[in-house]
Amino acid sequence: MRLDTLKFLTKSAVTCGYQLSKLTYQALGHSIIDPIIYQYLYKLGLITRKAIFLYDTNSCANPFVFTHISRFPHIFLDSESASSALNSLPVIPSSIHDTSSLFNNYRHPHPFIWDALHAYSSDCNALAAIDLSDSAYISRYHEFLERFNVTPGKYICLHFRTAGYKSEKIAGNQDFRNTDPLSLFSLLEYLYDNNLKVIQMGSQASRILDHPCIIPYPSSAYSCPFFDLFITSNCLAWIGDSSGASGYALLFQKPRLLFNMPLSNCVGYTERDYFVPMQLSANNSQLHLTFKECFQLGLDRISCSSTLTSLGYSYTANSPHTIRAAASLFIPAVLSSTLAELMANIRSQPHNYEFVSTILPSSFVYGTYGAAHIPDA
Repeated sequence: MRLDTLKFLTKSAVTCGYQLSKLTYQALGHSIIDPIIYQYLYKLGLITRKAIFLYDTNSCANPFVFTHISRFPHIFLDSESASSALNSLPVIPSSIHDTSSLFNNYRHPHPFIWDALHAYSSDCNALAAIDLSDSAYISRYHEFLERFNVTPGKYICLHFRTAGYKSEKIAGNQDFRNTDPLSLFSLLEYLYDNNLKVIQMGSQASRILDHPCIIPYPSSAYSCPFFDLFITSNCLAWIGDSSGASGYALLFQKPRLLFNMPLSNCVGYTERDYFVPMQLSANNSQLHLTFKECFQLGLDRISCSSTLTSLGYSYTANSPHTIRAAASLFIPAVLSSTLAELMANIRSQPHNYEFVSTILPSSFVYGTYGAAHIPDA
């Protein structure tokens, strides 16, 4: 019966000039970034069909991402039966577009994907499509601000991924993307010394950092999917690791400092992205591989912990010093509205040029978007 529903939807979509699209709505990053890419590829005329994105509100990462954002003329269809049928297919038929395929392999993605992300990042009208005007939530938000003595636009959103972030079935055995909370206290000291409040983001299962500058939002009575959006929309900047939750900041065009970035995720999507890659080493050596060696060995294509281990390699997480050093450049630039100048300066450094020009596809125009903070050797 479910497959019949799916076949009917597929045929009806084509008849109306649409294409049914599979969306990885269970993963927060994909559910935010993939529709943005599709939307702007369509706006640029690089994709010709309007999309019907299937999702199931009962199992999606954040339903408000779909219900409170207009992506006209595309449609988000909440259908448990059709979504279940689509997810059960061993192979996605050519009549259905798999949205995640746009970005699953960043070395050979859709040739104009960077143009799409840049178009969104620089679109001054993009945020007008996001409706967060629910009066009940706004009232609660101001109550939240008063409760924790926070000023809108003056706080940092911090998110880090831990072992309990999501099930391995969805995460895909990527424990090297997890962050040791203890590695963040030097960063917190820096933010505290600069009189910045930090709202820790995440689910209620998140480990709350014990520090005077931390506002424990996940464990508060205010924690909910709508607030995840509303809090991010009013922050000064986002600091976090490679977790898909950083997609909230991209959605609201906020500056992002992203640390502990594996090479499989390590691309500055927009000119507001400042990322800090992890380093790889062979398990029988304490010497880190150069980025050039990593790419020559194809290690940047591996996003599975067990595969990386079986090949004899492992990631080294960014040190507390490296994370703080990146923040000490990023935060002053954000506060003084000189982030663009910082990015341009970092991109001009020889070691950064070698890294960025190696990792990005040939269609990428070097020097246009994000920059990398190279970790200590």
